[in-house]
Amino acid sequence: MPGLGLGRNLSKTRRSNNVDPKLGAHTFNGTSTKVELTNAMSLQDFTIMFWMKYTWDGVLAIRRVLDFRDGSLDGVTIAFTTSTIMRAVYNAVSLPVNTVASAWAHIAVTARTSTETMKIFINSAEVTSFSIAGTDIATTTAGRIGCNATSATEFYSGQLAQMSVFDTPLAAATISGLMNKTYSQLSAGDKTNLVSWWALTNIVGTSVPDLHGTNHGTLTP
Repeated sequence: MPGLGLGRNLSKTRRSNNVDPKLGAHTFNGTSTKVELTNAMSLQDFTIMFWMKYTWDGVLAIRRVLDFRDGSLDGVTIAFTTSTIMRAVYNAVSLPVNTVASAWAHIAVTARTSTETMKIFINSAEVTSFSIAGTDIATTTAGRIGCNATSATEFYSGQLAQMSVFDTPLAAATISGLMNKTYSQLSAGDKTNLVSWWALTNIVGTSVPDLHGTNHGTLTP
């Protein structure tokens, strides 16, 4: 009815649900900031997704966004080696991809062992794929976000937000549908195959909760 203002209230509700998933993203300083997770990440087929804004400090060195490997290099890691080259590594098989420093980008890395294929998506568009060994990433070391998993080195510099792990390789259309959501905006269907979700936004203290699973993290500033 015209006089009740229902359209106006509905408009406000729609706007309030449109939350920037990068808002409050945590800054990693490149020298000490890291999140130590509780558990090892042993997956076979998977998707790892996150928002990032990488800051290059001018030094040619490895900067790890995440590291889910153990001392035997079993597992997956994603890292920068120059200002624009990001590498995804699966059980020591590595492939570089160009991205952009100092600009926000959504990254998704998927693996399907039945086809022995790993893919990298930037802003939901597939940019490269490569062959991997058909084995799972049976890691024995708890993962870390922002540095090497087995030593306090190779610190990431920049911002991260909305990091998630699924136990299936997601298609580009699904990635596109998820990339601009926070955990609270996910539907029940969105959460199918979801293993862990770390918002990495508006962190208070040292607790970094896994909003979906039990792989909680501890922040070192």
